[in-house]
Order: sequence, then C-alpha cells, then structure tokens
Amino acid sequence: MRTGRLGMAGVGRVYVWGDGSLFIGHGGGRAQPHAHHALQITVAVSPDQQAFVLHAAGTAARTSRFCLVPAHLRHVFDGGGGHIAHVFVAPESREGRALTARYGKESVVALEDDAGKAAAERWRRCFFTTRRDEDDTVRTARSLVAELARTAPATAPSDSRISALREHVARHPGGKLSLEEAARVVHLSPGRLRHLFVEETGTTFRSYLVWQRLLNATATVMEGGNWTDAAHASGFADSAHLSRSFRQMFGVSPTMIARDEG
Repeated sequence: MRTGRLGMAGVGRVYVWGDGSLFIGHGGGRAQPHAHHALQITVAVSPDQQAFVLHAAGTAARTSRFCLVPAHLRHVFDGGGGHIAHVFVAPESREGRALTARYGKESVVALEDDAGKAAAERWRRCFFTTRRDEDDTVRTARSLVAELARTAPATAPSDSRISALREHVARHPGGKLSLEEAARVVHLSPGRLRHLFVEETGTTFRSYLVWQRLLNATATVMEGGNWTDAAHASGFADSAHLSRSFRQMFGVSPTMIARDEG
C-alpha cells in the first residue's frame, strides 16, 4: 500500500492498494464534469454529516451523504468544504464487478445510510483526530467496499488473460505499452484483445492504462516527488500531458492538490 499527504481540490491524504484507493480529507469546491475508470463511493464524514453535491453531468444538482458513482459515468462533485471520503474501486476487480451487478452503471446511486454512517464514525475516530491510525483508515475503506459488494449477485470471474495483463501493467507503470505489445504479452491478436478488454473492464485498454498511470503518478508525488518526475516515471510525455489527463479524470488540475500536514 502506498500512502501520502495529498488532497484533490482540498486537503487530505490518498491511499492506494491493489484494486482500490482512498482520498480522505477536507472537500474543496466544485470540480469540473469528469469521468474515470473506477467506481466511486463517496461518504460525508463531518460530525454533522454535512451533505455534498454529487450528480451525473447534465442532470439537476442534488445533495447526498452516501452514494456510488458507476465507472465511466461523467459527473460533478462539490464537497463544500466538509470532511469527505472517496473510495475508488477497479470495476474489473471482484468487488467492482459485484458492485456493478448490484447498483448498475447508468446513474449515481444513493446508498442506505447505515453503512455510510458507521464508516464515517470510524473515520472520525481514526483519521480526523490528533492520533491518526492510518491502518484503520484503510481498513475502514476496504471493509465498506466488502460490505456493499457482499450482498451483490454472483458474477463470473474475470478472464485470466485480462487478469495477467493487469498484473503486467501494475509491474511496469512507466512502460510505454501499445495495444500490439499488450496483445503479445497475453498471446492474443490486437483485435481480439481490444474487444475482450472492453468486454471485461468496460473501457478501452488505452483509457485503463491512463488511469493506472495517474494512480502511479499520484503515488510518486505522495512519496516526495514532483509532478515532472511523476510524469516521466508513469509513462506520460511530460507534465502537461499528465495535467491534461488528470483534469479529464478528476475534474481538477494537479496544481489544486494541497498537502495535509496533520
């Protein structure tokens, strides 16, 4: 697990693990409409459970305290300055497939309050405190995902060739991997891999690669690097390329990231 003191359009920390990540901290202002590869579970964590604004792009604004955004759905978020947790889940993971089977992929879904309230209470005790427990912060995020996914209908396992390719990408985050090169890794034709990857993950291989590179770049900065170094270490042509990709995925520029010194 990689951790760091970063916030997106606010101040907080980011934690990254195998098939998921967490941003937790103080939500900033309104992000531009954006879409990303991962499912997003957002929880209001303020003691008074101050609501946030989160809705699909092009629809009426609505407030919420606990909701799920399907993968690839273009949406708008405004944290309003409250305490917020965003949990991101890879849609091709076991939990991601279960969540998609349960909640669908067409719209933002308001979730039952009990699980969100319990997670928010734990985060207030382990993160928003003078004695921060980072292990419990991550456990709370992963437990919330498991709880929401556990009651979902059973789904077919991911194709082993796509799983192998995902593992290859994770081992080589800065590699310049074309579709043709990826196809050779898993012994498929480029055309067959193109269709199978979309079928298994819901996105193109290129878009998936950009998402993984952004996660790696963010983790690199968390560990003390700058965005120029992070861009080159993660397979981007330069920091401007990374910045454009970041804005498309998260609705904000990397320059809006602030460090949590807590």
